[in-house]
Amino acid sequence: MKLDKELVREILLEIESGVITKDVEDKEKRIQHLFLTAQEGYLDTGTIRSSEHEVDLTYKGHELLSSIRDDRIWDAIKWHLEQMNLTLDSVSFETIQYMAKQIVLKSMKE
Repeated sequence: MKLDKELVREILLEIESGVITKDVEDKEKRIQHLFLTAQEGYLDTGTIRSSEHEVDLTYKGHELLSSIRDDRIWDAIKWHLEQMNLTLDSVSFETIQYMAKQIVLKSMKE
């Protein structure tokens, strides 16, 4: 399975908002991405309340989401990657966060 960074971003946004999409096309893919995202330290899956397993963002997850939440920044990251003949699949989330930071810093100078 290939890591779908668009799906990871969508999952992080949903968890932060508290509105989780339950009717999805590929539930297995979504579950695998939840586990991978938790495994990387972006999600805390250790909280259990009322016999339901609750998922929340870790500090690392909040930091990642802060850098990629805005659609304009997300689109700019993808645009810059396309200019180098790359895709989101070509780079790590660390690189994506770095790119987001550079995009914000550049816009502040303008």
